[in-house]
Amino acid sequence: IINESVLNVDKKGYELICLQHPVSYDLRRIISVIKISTDIERIGDRIVEILKNLQIIQNNEILKKIISEIKILHEVIGLHMNRAISCYREEQSGCLDMVVIQKQNEIEELSTNIEKKIMNYIFEDDGNVSEVIGAL
Repeated sequence: IINESVLNVDKKGYELICLQHPVSYDLRRIISVIKISTDIERIGDRIVEILKNLQIIQNNEILKKIISEIKILHEVIGLHMNRAISCYREEQSGCLDMVVIQKQNEIEELSTNIEKKIMNYIFEDDGNVSEVIGAL
């Protein structure tokens, strides 16, 4: 669904550029939307990959312990995306900058905590290495 939507956005953007010859603000806005759509496609692809990994993690006794933290990270990223899209729609560039900075720090902190816990599981017992790496 996301890939198809991105293709439609890109196609419409290129059509507008070719047929309407926008200048200045309009041209910048069209180019921004095309660039953003590419980022959204990559995020969508990454989400699919994460969901596949979550299915593997649910069967891994060691990594089951961090599922709740992964879910929190997922929620924060979802809220971040929704807020960023809202700021863009409302043309609030200052709002967008603040959202990106604030949430980026929170996302990085959550990711780092998850990585530390995974490393701790590995250090607790050398036997955990293959199980953890296999799940990730």
